[in-house]
Amino acid sequence: MSRHLDVTFEVTRGNDTDFFPALEDALRHAFACAAGSGEKVILDVLVSSPAGAKAWAGDDGVEQYLMTLKRRCSNALK
Repeated sequence: MSRHLDVTFEVTRGNDTDFFPALEDALRHAFACAAGSGEKVILDVLVSSPAGAKAWAGDDGVEQYLMTLKRRCSNALK
């Protein structure tokens, strides 16, 4: 997968969070943290635009992104 400016990878362990523009770098960091400490490591994909969603997961990703955005906006107006 090529990099897209609107797709970021977040690696969290304990109270520490690091961000990476490339999945490979995030995976490498997550595995190193987990292997080195034995702590739980969470890797999240952060998508900040429909174009980023398409780059990450194709047309289904765009649909899911827009549904999530609509739900969050609806909840914010309550």
